[in-house]
Amino acid sequence: MRVNMESLVAKLKIPSPHHEVEIEADGFIIRPLDDSVSAFEDFQTVAQEAMRYAGEDYEIVAHPADGAPGKFNKVYFNRVRCT
Repeated sequence: MRVNMESLVAKLKIPSPHHEVEIEADGFIIRPLDDSVSAFEDFQTVAQEAMRYAGEDYEIVAHPADGAPGKFNKVYFNRVRCT
């Protein structure tokens, strides 16, 4: 399962026709390409895939979309720090 998570994270860090990426010091954020309804809908498949693969290295936090139950407008990947 770890290999699948690493490959998914690598894939998600590359912008696609369905999402953009913001790299941060402690992880990254994925979101729709723009504010259009079609971009929002296209992003849902990426968001759902991302949330299925929470792992040891990242805490995954999905930001729910207002007025769209079960849909998301951002997914945060926060690197888990080992102590």
